[in-house]
Amino acid sequence: YLKAPSGVGKTTVAKIIMGLLSASRFQMRIENIAVDEKTPVSFWRKQWWAKIMTMVFQHADESLNQQATVADVFRGLPIPGMNDDSILWDYLMSVFDQELDKKFLYRKVGHLSGGQKQRLNLLRGMMLNTKVLILDEPLNGLDFMSGKKIIERLRVKSKNGTGIMVISHNEDIFDSLIPKENVFHLKASVGL
Repeated sequence: YLKAPSGVGKTTVAKIIMGLLSASRFQMRIENIAVDEKTPVSFWRKQWWAKIMTMVFQHADESLNQQATVADVFRGLPIPGMNDDSILWDYLMSVFDQELDKKFLYRKVGHLSGGQKQRLNLLRGMMLNTKVLILDEPLNGLDFMSGKKIIERLRVKSKNGTGIMVISHNEDIFDSLIPKENVFHLKASVGL
């Protein structure tokens, strides 16, 4: 759990870990794979993204193609069955209310509510079987019941061995879920 006041750089740190931004000095190892500030973009693209790590950004509107349908959000993921509507529907029902009908698969993302977009955003990231999942403000825009479903899915992923890094201002929730030894405080350095 990475904590800091707004504007200190939590999302920047996450983007560096993902290889989306470069740093002047950086080293990281996950199992036998090491990366640093010299790791080429082609490696991040071919070997890291959606394979070793994935990141769910806090703003679903920036992460999802607004012209795509709900089904399109999942097509092309390296997960068997993503072209099968019934398999996809089962995944969706794990984070959505049962009152949706199957026409939902063909709705444009741009016509969904903010909470629906965020659930799609989270589900897409959680479905990937990566070693690490980074979540930037994962409960952003979710109602209580939706947040509860997401937290339960995250618990299951964690128990199954996925490393999860959370960036959030929902301290009441994440402070109670995450052991103190796994909470890191990012501090701003002031240079003159």
